[in-house]
Amino acid sequence: MLDLHTHILPAIDDGAVDTEMSLEMLRKEREHGVKRIYLTPHFDPYAMDVDTFLELRQKSFDTLKNALGEEEWPEMRLGAEVKYSPELLDMSPEKLTLGGSDYLLLELSFHHYPAHLDQVVGELDGMGITPILAHVERYSYFRKESALLVNAINNGALAQINVEPLTDKNDKGFASACIDHSLAHFIGTDAHNLTSRAPNMNELGSHVSEIQLSRLKKFSDMLWENEAPPHIRPTLVQKGLFRYK
Repeated sequence: MLDLHTHILPAIDDGAVDTEMSLEMLRKEREHGVKRIYLTPHFDPYAMDVDTFLELRQKSFDTLKNALGEEEWPEMRLGAEVKYSPELLDMSPEKLTLGGSDYLLLELSFHHYPAHLDQVVGELDGMGITPILAHVERYSYFRKESALLVNAINNGALAQINVEPLTDKNDKGFASACIDHSLAHFIGTDAHNLTSRAPNMNELGSHVSEIQLSRLKKFSDMLWENEAPPHIRPTLVQKGLFRYK
């Protein structure tokens, strides 16, 4: 599998605190069968400009590469988890895409539906950039009203879910339903450290069906090859039917 959402780069955000932790996280990914990884530190446009972030990211990546040694590692590409802003279109979003591809990992507000999201998604799509909404299972408004997520996807977005909720019997309903209803297309660990938010891709296989896994892998391959997304027809999730909170 591909892990498209990680905070493995050392000492750049709230992820790995140093190079040694980065290496241990990469070893976990390797042990879990992950062959391809996007390194996606947080980018907050309210905290710094794009060029400053890119310089810090490259410095962190160079530090990591110098520590890799002779071990065999997953293939790594740079990206970012970009905090949503209505002014995103004026921030050279093409510089923040996943591995220089046509895909951008976008983090939304957790509690309030973002202003002008549908418009920004549509305009990014018009620029040839497909936003991937990060960990959509964590946004309360999508759980309350899945039509909002349907609209975002119909306007040109794709969506990612984390592995962790799929392994939790109390939280699995919505995340699993998102895969089945074409409301989630990618999987990621969102790994930050080795304990509470550790790389956990090995837990995926026993918690999703073969059909779900096949769907996720199809989109992972598409992303890595920077292929255009297929036509997607998302459908609403009925809260009572899937018994999620």
